[in-house]
Amino acid sequence: MERIARDSLGDPRADADYVRFLRAIEQVIRAGGDEAESVDLRYSEALARFQLGRSLQFQRRGPAAAECYERSNAALRDLATLHPGRHDIRYDLFRGLFCLAAVNFERPAEAVALHRESLAVIEALSRDVPANLDYVDAVAAGRYNLGRAMAFSGIPGGEDVLRRACELSEGLSRRPGAKPMYIRPAALAWGDLAVILHRSGRGGESEARKAVEAYVALVRDVPDDPMYRDDYAARLRILAQIVTDRGEFAEAEALTDRALTLEDEAIARRPTLAEFTERRAIGLLLRAQIRLARGRRDEALADFAAADSGLSAYLGDRSDGVAEQTRLFFAARCPPLDAPAADRLAATVPPDERLAAMNSKPPAWIDARIALARARSAQGRHGEALALATADLPPDGDESAALQALAATAEAKLGLRDAAASRMASWGRLCVHARDECLLVARLRREAAEALAAADPPNALSGPSAAPGAQDTGPPAP
Repeated sequence: MERIARDSLGDPRADADYVRFLRAIEQVIRAGGDEAESVDLRYSEALARFQLGRSLQFQRRGPAAAECYERSNAALRDLATLHPGRHDIRYDLFRGLFCLAAVNFERPAEAVALHRESLAVIEALSRDVPANLDYVDAVAAGRYNLGRAMAFSGIPGGEDVLRRACELSEGLSRRPGAKPMYIRPAALAWGDLAVILHRSGRGGESEARKAVEAYVALVRDVPDDPMYRDDYAARLRILAQIVTDRGEFAEAEALTDRALTLEDEAIARRPTLAEFTERRAIGLLLRAQIRLARGRRDEALADFAAADSGLSAYLGDRSDGVAEQTRLFFAARCPPLDAPAADRLAATVPPDERLAAMNSKPPAWIDARIALARARSAQGRHGEALALATADLPPDGDESAALQALAATAEAKLGLRDAAASRMASWGRLCVHARDECLLVARLRREAAEALAAADPPNALSGPSAAPGAQDTGPPAP
């Protein structure tokens, strides 16, 4: 079973093997007798449900995965209580709890509670068996999981928990007998701290470089694990996004080149894991925007096209909420639009009621609004673009930065020069958007400045008090 899990993670074809294994165990249990009461048999049943849950989780089948984890964890809790000397059972309970927490990420309070329980289980086990460094490593991983869940849910104390994970992981990696993989919780935590600090305008570059440095060593020392290459690529993308803030586009492009090479290597080592394909598409999208910022339009368009192709291969005909959110993320950052492309883009944006049902952070409607406003602007329907960019604008500058830029572009193209100039004068630093996508905001701000420079001289309607859409140059809405 462990071999199947190792070699076929995320491959739906392996699900049938788990199901057959479970049915065989259930038949033994129904038959009764001494074997039916075996601890190992019950433990094997719980493990099979856990592995099936992992497979379903990697297929983005969250509810089905959660059901498997819940049943597995219930059995493991009972077994751990009855047999506290079975350290393997307690360790797998720790694993099952944090996997269930990961599936429940859209319910932060529940996820944090599960991470706390998971951490308590592994801390107790580590105290009981202090010589087992693998359990100390698991404590560091548990702290990382808890700190991440707290920090990205806005629960106070998350950053401190992440830093404690770094401290424990780095200290453990220097102990005699340490395995190379013991640095991974620190590498992950430094990367997340970089994102958190960057989003709040507190830097993050030094933390991002620490994450990259840790992954250089990890991939060197454990070259055959594709997950580490995928993790390393993600930390390179974080650093690339951060250095663009100070205009280091050449370094950012070199970082994304390295990240894409790592994703290619990860895919070659495990081609059945579709998530690597998604992450490669994200890397291509990032490099496309960097190349666009450097004025290399043709290369950027090639990357945009490759990213779109990769996304289509990954998502296929999926229509679940996660798939729609991913499509919206890419749609908001698509290349400059001509009218036919704008028509196609507008047709892909889900209706408001579906957007409202997506419990995502930031809200899915922001990416949807960006995509649709860009489409309307390309269609010449600037009044509609302005309305989309300004209606119910989020009060905090971060999530509204891209929409503010689109609003200024629409105002400039409507001839509302003073309104556009006033809006642009109010902008501060390059605000982050969604996933630290400063490049998107920078691109939209450049387009707004170009639109203002090309606008007609001020006229009677120009000014902040002019009604949105008063000079819409586009055709009426259908």
